[in-house]
Amino acid sequence: MNIQDVQTEIGKYRPGKTWREIAALPCFQGVPAATLCAIYKHGRVPHNPAYLRILGLPVTAPAPVCRQCGQVHVTKRCTARVARPRVRRPSRRKLALDVLRIIYS
Repeated sequence: MNIQDVQTEIGKYRPGKTWREIAALPCFQGVPAATLCAIYKHGRVPHNPAYLRILGLPVTAPAPVCRQCGQVHVTKRCTARVARPRVRRPSRRKLALDVLRIIYS
């Protein structure tokens, strides 16, 4: 069941009833009237897992989203983008030897 199904279910009871009367129905028992109103009018998905269970919506746990790619990772670093190989900078000693070789050759 998704939020559109819940909206149509609420819409069946909406004509001629107040939100409190709809919230008192057995199929919506335990969900506040204001939450039912927000679902019906705006398509808002409730955050409370108890309300999600009552309405038959999937209960999901919040997970941190990666700032770089916008996906959820199991690892601590972003695995979505391919890491470029690091370019090794020549050491200062090697540069100094190259300069001396140029000067004395």
